[in-house]
Amino acid sequence: MEKLRSNLLGCRFALYPMSDNYAEIILGALEKTDTSKVWEKMDMMSTLYVGEQEHLLDCISAVFRHTWRETLHFGGEFTFSRITESSHLFLEELSNFESTLNNSSTAHLGKFPAYARAAIYAANKEETFMLTESIEKLAKKRGLQPKRTPMTIMLKGSSNSLFSFFDEILTLSGKLTESYTLCTSVSANSPTSVDWNAL
Repeated sequence: MEKLRSNLLGCRFALYPMSDNYAEIILGALEKTDTSKVWEKMDMMSTLYVGEQEHLLDCISAVFRHTWRETLHFGGEFTFSRITESSHLFLEELSNFESTLNNSSTAHLGKFPAYARAAIYAANKEETFMLTESIEKLAKKRGLQPKRTPMTIMLKGSSNSLFSFFDEILTLSGKLTESYTLCTSVSANSPTSVDWNAL
């Protein structure tokens, strides 16, 4: 059996457009996203993408962009984790791709404002605390106005800036620890008025 690549990540996600035609919106977003450089599997609850980090984030951010409608309130749950030997085994050939990002041409669609929450979990509480601190510090540098709330950090930016930030956090986490899970929720066009300073 071929050795597993250490830079493979998985993301299990679900989309929640607040619309009567939610199925059409979700399936349309998935169909518009070029997933030729990731492994994918859909079930009745969610969709799983697995691939090298740059290709994975390229696809995940594109799916969220393609869900957007000007007046549509929608959100998504995205759980990122490094693929290990104890998880599903993916052969080397599944990730032998050049670095071109197939969905980069749609980046202009991701300029709309969005909110997110992020929580990261490592193998022990010391590493979890270290990574959480890193998220907050980096978010401040990126202008995402992080706010600590119970068990998570709230973030505010554009769709593009938030998913770029997730990419940075995954890279940093991979350098600091071997095992981690990043749990994120992203929302756009929420009808709920939020006093960010009151969080």
